[in-house]
Amino acid sequence: MTSPFVPAMSGETHVAVAVVDPDQASRSRLAMQLGQGATPFPSVADVAARLTGAPVVIVLGPNCAEGPELDNAADLMTRRKEVGALVVAKELSMSIMQLSLRAGIRDVLEAPVDTGELTEAVARVAGTLTAAPASGGVTGFEVDGELGRVITVFSTKGGAGKSVLAANLG
Repeated sequence: MTSPFVPAMSGETHVAVAVVDPDQASRSRLAMQLGQGATPFPSVADVAARLTGAPVVIVLGPNCAEGPELDNAADLMTRRKEVGALVVAKELSMSIMQLSLRAGIRDVLEAPVDTGELTEAVARVAGTLTAAPASGGVTGFEVDGELGRVITVFSTKGGAGKSVLAANLG
């Protein structure tokens, strides 16, 4: 299946770029700044419906900096490790930065954004992405259908045997 996105170059990696904004003029402006490598979408749900497992950078436009599209992007990035996002906000504020940080957004830029700055931000986000496994399975530490477990060995004093116990458990 071919990717519905036009791939953009990021170093040696081909990364799809999706520009999301409910306002058609805003998303067209951002897509035009990014050139042929960007595909405009009115919502994150439209992007999610067309994912193929290839790395995708979502550029959330100024009308997505606060509200449901930011939450939708956060949910998508949690489920799909090949998806990363950045926000172009109307103005930078502490609340926008906090919301973006909590959503897992990699970068926040202030509109109007310089084309070079936007391209660099997309490349930075693209550098953090990995393609989904070809099998379409769950990403993470899955072996024979069972996820790995984390076991903590703890003691408040030295010489209790924590290292020996941890090594034997490992």
